[in-house]
Amino acid sequence: MTMHILVTRPKNQAARTASALQQLGHSCRIEPLLRIETIASPLPQTKYDGLLITSVNGLPMLDASWPHDQRSTIPLLSTGFTTAEAARNIGFANTQQVSGSALDLVGQVPIWMAQNGLSVSAQLLYPGAEALAQDVAGLLSKQAINVHHWVVYRAVPVSCFSEKTRSALKNGDFDGVLLYSKLTAHTFVQLMQQYEFSMTNLCAYVLSREILKTLPDDLKERAQCASEPSEFELLKLIGS
Repeated sequence: MTMHILVTRPKNQAARTASALQQLGHSCRIEPLLRIETIASPLPQTKYDGLLITSVNGLPMLDASWPHDQRSTIPLLSTGFTTAEAARNIGFANTQQVSGSALDLVGQVPIWMAQNGLSVSAQLLYPGAEALAQDVAGLLSKQAINVHHWVVYRAVPVSCFSEKTRSALKNGDFDGVLLYSKLTAHTFVQLMQQYEFSMTNLCAYVLSREILKTLPDDLKERAQCASEPSEFELLKLIGS
């Protein structure tokens, strides 16, 4: 069954999702609910032994700051295939990936360190968001692992839907909405309530159970959750 899907991802990620939906035979509208702002902060001057990445949004400042001649060997651990591929595309050849969320990455860090010969005193750099869904550095510090959270971007919620999206939502034109983060879900629900749009007949496709828990009952009743937090598993819910 062909569906019309609202894609709420940030602009720099939404085009790939829209293309995947179209390949499945669905139509979609891109309506980014978060604006990604780069924070131009200098690369910390400590010598780092490894890198942790949980979002492609953490890569632009790393690309701008990390010496090119030091990219091919330094170990990098990321969440998801897309983020790992983006890191390799800018020269980080020694890249491994974890299927799942930032919490899954935290669980794999000790194993990854051992595989790459990193000692317990190794220094890791984590280029991440100003506000994090999970405190990666804090969680790893409880395991006596040294991680510096380098703040390189922020996600800013939009204050309104575009006119075309507002009209389509009012008319009930969408069969479903893709929600990739708790902040995106919160922004979507807040705007739907602001415009007094019904969510009863809209199916929310969510990336994780943490997102699902935040939804109001009228949206949660029809929501579907990916079996693991990856876009591949999320789009499998929609199918062709």
